Amino acid sequence: MIAGEYIDTELEGKQISEETLEYIHKNKTGALLRLCVRMGAILANASKQDINKLTNYAEKIGLAFQIKDDILSEEGNEKVLGKPVGNDKELEKCTYVSQYGLEKSKEILNQITKEAIDELEEYGEKADFLRGLAVYIQNRNK
Repeated sequence: MIAGEYIDTELEGKQISEETLEYIHKNKTGALLRLCVRMGAILANASKQDINKLTNYAEKIGLAFQIKDDILSEEGNEKVLGKPVGNDKELEKCTYVSQYGLEKSKEILNQITKEAIDELEEYGEKADFLRGLAVYIQNRNK
């Protein structure tokens, strides 16, 4: 998580590749979510296959969280967010919105969220909370 935040800060005002942008986003909130989900799966004695599926899920919702953050920085409500809208643009951060545009970023967010939910398909009702978490991240306004 520290590495993602560090690189994000260091590269402000610079053009970066799509791969670097994805690395930064996966290693910010994504690293924290990945740890939490993996730790829970390991403590529950999940199989290696289940740990891998849940890790993929966590990485996708972590990326979705960051993409949504980029979108909210562009069009969110400052009073609801509790932080200035447009601060990423002001800091010249490379974000999904600056890299792909607002509409394409929303499409990517929707696709990543769908992929995260698809990882849970075989778990049926047992994964309802995790599905709900993915949808919450996708639709959050703060």
